[in-house]
Amino acid sequence: MPSFDEALQRAGEFGRFQRRVFLLLCLTGVTFAFLFVGVVFLGSRPERYWCRGPSAAALAERCGWSPEEEWNRTAPPERGGDAGCRRYLLEAANGSAAAAGALSCADPLAAFPNRSAPLVPCRGGWRYVQAHSTIVSEFDLVCVNAWMLDLTQAVLNLGFLAGAFTLGYAADRFTSAVVYQGLVMRLGIIGGNLYIDFFISGVVELPAALLILLTIERFGRRLPFAGSNVVAGVACLVTAFLPEGIPWLRTTVATLGRLGITMAFEIVYLVNSELYPTTLRNFGVSLCSGLCDFGGIIAPFLLFRLAAIWLELPLIIFGILASVCGGLVMLLPETKGIALPETVDDVEKLGSPYSYKCGRRKKTQVCSSHL
Repeated sequence: MPSFDEALQRAGEFGRFQRRVFLLLCLTGVTFAFLFVGVVFLGSRPERYWCRGPSAAALAERCGWSPEEEWNRTAPPERGGDAGCRRYLLEAANGSAAAAGALSCADPLAAFPNRSAPLVPCRGGWRYVQAHSTIVSEFDLVCVNAWMLDLTQAVLNLGFLAGAFTLGYAADRFTSAVVYQGLVMRLGIIGGNLYIDFFISGVVELPAALLILLTIERFGRRLPFAGSNVVAGVACLVTAFLPEGIPWLRTTVATLGRLGITMAFEIVYLVNSELYPTTLRNFGVSLCSGLCDFGGIIAPFLLFRLAAIWLELPLIIFGILASVCGGLVMLLPETKGIALPETVDDVEKLGSPYSYKCGRRKKTQVCSSHL
C-alpha cells in the first residue's frame, strides 16, 4: 500500500488544479477577516461616556451645554472604577425633581451641602462622546451590559468551534489563539488613532509570512515556532510597562509582538498537520482547531474584563502565556525533512535521531515498524 506522500506524488502534488482550488479557498478568507476583526471597529470603546439622569438632561438643554461642559458639571469627578456607571441624583435637590429648574448652570452641585450630591446606579440615559457610532453606543453595552460585547465575539468563535468538528478545517492551538485574537481586539480599547494602529497591525502580517518562508526550511519548525512565541511574549510584557509619554516606542514594541504572534499563529498550521499520523490527522487537526476556537471564546472576556481593572493587565497575561508556550514548543519533535507519519508508531519515532536520519534520506516516509 503506498504511503500518503507517494499517493500525493501520483496525484500530482501541487499542480495547476491544486493552485486554483487553493486560490478559491483563500478568497473565502476575505469574508472570514471581516467577521474576525470587525469587532475592533464595531465594538471600539467610546472616548468618553457617562450616565445622564432626567434632571441633568433638562439642565443641559436649558443651559445650552456642550458635551464637554455637561461631562464636567454633571458626571462624577472620579474617572476610574465604576464611576461611569453611576450618576448624581440631581433630583434630590431640595427633595423635588422640579427643583432641577433652579439648579445653577455654572455649578449644579452648589445646591447640595458641601457639593456632595448622592450617587445612584445608572438605569439608562447614557451619553457618549466618540468619533462614530458603534454597537457599544447603539445598544448601551457598558457597565452591567458590557459582557454582551464579549459575548458577540464568543458566539462567533462558538460557530467556528462547531465548524471545526463538522468540517475539520486546519487551525491553531489554544494559547496562540488567545494571544492573537487578544492583541487584535485590544486595538479597539487602547485609544489613539484606531485606523493607523489597525493598518500597522495588518501590514505587519506580510513580513511575518515572509519570515516564515525564510526560516522554516532553514532552521526547521521548532526554533521559529518557539522564537516567535517568546518574542511575542516579551514584547507584550515590555509594552505593558513602557511609559505613555513615548508612544513611538510602545508602537514599535507592540508591532514586534504582533509580528511574533502572527508567525506563531501561522506556523502552527503546518506543525499540526505534520505531527499527526495519516489515520488520525483529520481528527487531530479538528481537535486543535476546536481548542483554537475555545481560546477565541475566552479571549474577549479575558481582554475586556481584565482591561476594566487595568488596561495593561491583559498584555501581562498574554505575555506570560506566549512565553510559556514558546518553551513548551521545544518539547515537540522536529519535523523538517521528515515525511508525514503514517501510523502512531511513526509519530512516536519522530523524536528519535534514527527516524530523522531515515526521513532525510528517504524523503518519502518515516521508517515505520513494518520496514
